[in-house]
Amino acid sequence: MKSRIVLTLTVTAVLLVVCGLEPLCAGSSVPQFSSKTSYQNARAKMLVLGYSPVIPPRASGQCERENLGREDVCRRWPEVESCAGTGFARCTFVWRRGKTTLEIRTVGDEREIVDRVRCRSECQ
Repeated sequence: MKSRIVLTLTVTAVLLVVCGLEPLCAGSSVPQFSSKTSYQNARAKMLVLGYSPVIPPRASGQCERENLGREDVCRRWPEVESCAGTGFARCTFVWRRGKTTLEIRTVGDEREIVDRVRCRSECQ
């Protein structure tokens, strides 16, 4: 367990150094995730890549009212834009780095799995 944490921290540090050098990372403004990547892991990668979650302006409790059945997602991920409580249980999360805005869509009601990443604006 300890070696896994050290490995994760090492990889994170390398990514921060490499992606801090803009020309090396500029070619891919839409991050890719392997199949079955959890949103929790994708979220961590987005933060390492310098993206920030876009938290929609909402009144207190508004997210929970708009996303009935997925109130847990509202509490865990403030950047959730929408989240369905039925069907594929699709959720949409929004991220920004500079002028680039991305959306991450997930499926699954017990564990959100990344389904797609899509550019909304200013992507290369």
